[in-house]
Amino acid sequence: MGRGKVGISSLDSIDFFVSIMLRYPEIATIKYDSLKSRLNFTFIVSGIVPSKEQKRFENTLINALEIFYLLNDKSLPDLRVVNTTCDKITVIEISRDVQTLCYDEIGLMVSLFRECFGKQAVIDPGELFEEDILLREERIKHTLESLKHTQLEKSLIALREEGQVRVFNK
Repeated sequence: MGRGKVGISSLDSIDFFVSIMLRYPEIATIKYDSLKSRLNFTFIVSGIVPSKEQKRFENTLINALEIFYLLNDKSLPDLRVVNTTCDKITVIEISRDVQTLCYDEIGLMVSLFRECFGKQAVIDPGELFEEDILLREERIKHTLESLKHTQLEKSLIALREEGQVRVFNK
C-alpha cells in the first residue's frame, strides 16, 4: 500500500498524541513533521547537563537501540539526538522516522531518559490508572502502525500546559 495523505482522522491523530503524552509523562513535547514523516520527542532535564553526560546519554541510547533492533533482526534506523541548553534546563530532542519507529522503542527511550537523569528529569506528576495505561498503549500501537502506511496531512505538536496536554497544528 502506498503512502497517502488520508487514512488517519484528525481525532485519531490528536488522540495518538494525547495518548503518548499521558502514557509517558517524561515526554515534554512531541512534534510530527508531515513533510519528513518524523516524530520528535522532547525531554527536559532540570539544570545544565555537562556535554560529557549528554554524550553518555546519546551513546547509551544508541547502543540500547542497536541491541534492540539486532534482537529483532533489523538494523538501527535513522536516529537523531539534539541537546540544547538554555537558562537552567537542558532540552533533549530525539528524532525518529515514523516508518521504522515501534511502540517498544518509545518505552525504551523514556526508560533510558529516566534512568540516566533520575531526579533531574522533568516529569509531569499526573498518574494514570492501569486500565487507562492499557487503553493508551493500544491506541499508540494502532495509530503508529497506521502512520507507517499513511501520513497525517498536517504537522502537529503536542505539549504540556498547566497540567493539560494540548495539540496544535504546527
